[in-house]
Amino acid sequence: LEEAPSAEPPFPLTQPPVSATSVQLAGFYEDLAQAGLNYGSTYRGLRQLLWADGQAWAELERPEGGQDRGLLDSCFQAVAVLLDPAAREGQLLLPVGLEALWLKALPLPDRLHCQVQLQPSQEPAFVLANLVLHDGASPLGWIRGFRMAEPVIISYARGLEIQEGLVAERQAGRIPDQLLLLEHDPVFTLGRNARAENLLFAAEALRERGFEVFETGRGGDVTYHGPGQLVGY
Repeated sequence: LEEAPSAEPPFPLTQPPVSATSVQLAGFYEDLAQAGLNYGSTYRGLRQLLWADGQAWAELERPEGGQDRGLLDSCFQAVAVLLDPAAREGQLLLPVGLEALWLKALPLPDRLHCQVQLQPSQEPAFVLANLVLHDGASPLGWIRGFRMAEPVIISYARGLEIQEGLVAERQAGRIPDQLLLLEHDPVFTLGRNARAENLLFAAEALRERGFEVFETGRGGDVTYHGPGQLVGY
């Protein structure tokens, strides 16, 4: 949060082309709620939304009683419309990280604009975008490297593969610190300290019942993960 003139936005502001598609916002939040993402009234700041060629242009207005975080979140909501028709009908995407954030000043104005650009992502599990908040002419803030992911149930092995890829990227300095929130298929993991007597059924019997048994190189004993359980890494 500063007024440094060197804080250049990740891309120059542009006007939407005449061919840009207007998103019907009537029912937009209801569709998101059906997908499992319920926004309260103070987080419903979208007033107009256009998209074209991997970019979105949004007009935001602070709802009654709304705070700055609600305006920022309303800008995040514009990312989903850039993906595919299903996304524009309420696909659930969750923010999982960002590279850099700059804000000129707080509080934000009650009415402002947001422009979004999708970016190529080297991580297939994630959507990457840059966002700029502005007053119609000058930047009020920006986010570089905003990352979102669709919550899906994945195998423990696939989750481990994603983590190992992120570790390599982090060690190379190409990405910042990461937080993953994953939901797994039913699995019992056996850590380095696992004791055989703590697995109450034979591994083969568990597999026949639809439970994977996975030996990890990590600490811990026997741990269960499954649908409905969110695991942070």
